[in-house]
Amino acid sequence: MPIAQIQEYVNLYKEGDHTISIRKKMMLTHKSEIEKKIKELYYNLDKINYKLALYDVLEAQMDHKTIKI
Repeated sequence: MPIAQIQEYVNLYKEGDHTISIRKKMMLTHKSEIEKKIKELYYNLDKINYKLALYDVLEAQMDHKTIKI
């Protein structure tokens, strides 16, 4: 969460309980953004792992080794 949003959240907290629904909405939005980033990171990690597996195959072919999967 950017600093400006954290400051807004803290100010809302200081205003009292009547801001609970606004703060909850802020947290839900932040949660959604984090979940999206995690999904993207896992997608990228899968691509990296796939590429690394290809390199293992290529290296094994060059060295005439048995591939362990």
